[in-house]
Amino acid sequence: MFNTLILFFSCLTALLATKLTDIPNPTKEARKCGRETVNATRICDSDYFLSTSTKDWFDQFTVTLGRDLACTKPSSIESTGDLEIASVWIKKMDLLTTENVTAAAQRYATYLHNSWGIGDATCNNGLLLFVSIDDRAFYISIGPGLSSNMTEARIQSVF
Repeated sequence: MFNTLILFFSCLTALLATKLTDIPNPTKEARKCGRETVNATRICDSDYFLSTSTKDWFDQFTVTLGRDLACTKPSSIESTGDLEIASVWIKKMDLLTTENVTAAAQRYATYLHNSWGIGDATCNNGLLLFVSIDDRAFYISIGPGLSSNMTEARIQSVF
């Protein structure tokens, strides 16, 4: 009986986990990311952990910070290389069989960072903050263009 209950709860937990490929891109599907009143956003919080005012603040903060920390591009390229920041908040990750939560958080963050194209392509200056609430895990994925400013030690000092 006990083993049956463990199996039942394991299956239920797996069903409630968010699959990596199910997380919508906030710049293309803002409504699916919990942002009903905007067309595009930099935060995906489909489970509504954060208030609307917090999401509004985050969007404004990322735009302002992005302009302040823009990279210098060659003069032949017209646009600026604004730093791009995105954030993803989910309830629980869908872990691979032999994977711990730290490795899973890194896998989720890196995949989303790359597939969403966060950061300027020339400068590689994107940053993605990934948070999984029930797993008590977070990971910050940074593009190579930020690595001289955002070292692992500096990021850890914030947390």
